[in-house]
Amino acid sequence: MSNYTYSLNDRTITIRYQGNEINYNLLTEPYCKKCSYPISTEDCRWHHSDMMDRTYAIGLYYPTRRNIQDMLSEHIRNLKSEVIYAEPLGYAMAILINERYKELAEIDYVVPIPKHQDEYKYDKNQRRKYNQAEELAEIIRNEINKPIINNLLNKNRPWSQRNRNWYDRWSIPDDVYTINNNIVSEVKGKNILLIDDVRTSGATASKCAEILKEAGANKVYLFVAGRDVGDQETLT
Repeated sequence: MSNYTYSLNDRTITIRYQGNEINYNLLTEPYCKKCSYPISTEDCRWHHSDMMDRTYAIGLYYPTRRNIQDMLSEHIRNLKSEVIYAEPLGYAMAILINERYKELAEIDYVVPIPKHQDEYKYDKNQRRKYNQAEELAEIIRNEINKPIINNLLNKNRPWSQRNRNWYDRWSIPDDVYTINNNIVSEVKGKNILLIDDVRTSGATASKCAEILKEAGANKVYLFVAGRDVGDQETLT
């Protein structure tokens, strides 16, 4: 276990480490128990095509245009340029797996959503490229003591969901994501936890979940740092 302390209640998680105190707002009712969008499960229409069994999140992610002061959203944005922000976000995700979403104890593998190497972010301070999902997944797997498979899924070419409408987001070409045939046998009958920084439409994770289930995975869950609340404005 890493050298940090935390406190958790129904609304917030506070993490203290390296002299920092970090406060993240958690999902609060009502929110969809299928995709974590802030609306009741019965009224939610955002997960109609999901191949994931469920999406989990620390809390809501507010795009910058919302002009809402929120530490979780700020840290998720900062993770796009500074890999160090994977630490508090990853710790928070792991704590919630252990304390709030205990049903995830049944997972067999942690698997990050892949990026193509041309899509990797670059940290100027550490002078290296990185995939946010891989950084989060590495911290989570250490904290929950589950194995990680970084190369189970491949992203074969760049494909951005940015500025695409709902239909285009859910029309990812079949050649973009594929499974590693050398280790596909690891999937059969297993429960997989996909990791990413943000869920917007859910199309990327759903495509990955579809591939895993076609290969024989039992259940596929998604855990993200933030559930984007910008859907209604951007996905029309």
